[in-house]
Amino acid sequence: MKKKSYCFVAGQSGGHIIPCIALAEQVIQKEPIAHILFFTTTHTLDRSITRNLTNNYTLISLPITAMTRITPYTFIKMVYHLCIAWGISMYYLMQYTPQSITSTGGICAIPVAIAGYMLRIPIDLYELNVLPGKTISFLSTIARTVYCCFERTLHFLPKAHGKQAVYPLRAIHQRLSTRHNNNATKNILIIGGSQGSLFINNAIKQWLDTEPAKHHFFIMHQTGSIDTTHWQQWYAQRGISATVFSFTDTLHTYYTQADLVICRSGAGSLFEAAYYHIPCITIPLESAHNTHQIHNAFTVAQNNPTLFHVITQSTITNNPTILATYIHTLLPICSHPSIQHAQEKSSSVS
Repeated sequence: MKKKSYCFVAGQSGGHIIPCIALAEQVIQKEPIAHILFFTTTHTLDRSITRNLTNNYTLISLPITAMTRITPYTFIKMVYHLCIAWGISMYYLMQYTPQSITSTGGICAIPVAIAGYMLRIPIDLYELNVLPGKTISFLSTIARTVYCCFERTLHFLPKAHGKQAVYPLRAIHQRLSTRHNNNATKNILIIGGSQGSLFINNAIKQWLDTEPAKHHFFIMHQTGSIDTTHWQQWYAQRGISATVFSFTDTLHTYYTQADLVICRSGAGSLFEAAYYHIPCITIPLESAHNTHQIHNAFTVAQNNPTLFHVITQSTITNNPTILATYIHTLLPICSHPSIQHAQEKSSSVS
């Protein structure tokens, strides 16, 4: 009997790729011999995230990247790459004839979905954020179903195609009942996203350089790939216990030990913190062309105000001590007189 094939496509962001892999793994759990056709891009991050996938997968890297600047040259180049990616997609889709195409977003989904539509292959999309991204919005008219992880998202998409769904978390594990540290230490997981966050990293530096109780925290820090700071050395020089990594696809091992999460407001980070029920300080990315993290953050905080606490970038810029205030409110450390004295002294100096 011929194996059934299923197609999945996502690229250029861990926030797209990791949940897409989770959806593919759900198929494999139901059909262990199923074949997975998985499209990504040639980006280094895509290769890093998908390198350990099992033999069930055939990986195809499409030579396509999103435009950072729109000029006549970059536009022509993008169209050229889209055409090449469409041709590659047609070849593999005709060869494997998948039962369906599923995407969580990313520009690489466009040529695959168009090729699939021409071949009459059903297309299912997952919108992970509150506000639909450009790719999902563009492809929603040819999709069989658009699954939305936030109820609010249904208002922004064609009603005939929209359906609410659970966020596809990967590698779910229970929180550990035993801890590897003493009761005086609090574990803080800092996540800047798959590519890191210089803003969060700088805010952490500012906090710890003036923190009198820094030795009572154990820091688990995803620094990202764009920060040139030698973070392990930085922590060691200040006598702070820490583990540092630029990216990992086993982040659940850190969630299970965390007392507090400090993160951006990508949907994955927020839903993971919610699943493990960890207090979370979230600092949404703000830019003129991208406000989806702001909507994610305030929507989640509105739904669960005791667990999620939003601090905007402008608030931290105008009041650098506010991050420390939130941390000490959510993580009251042991009330040693020496710590209380240091905190009072720090407050009187400021």
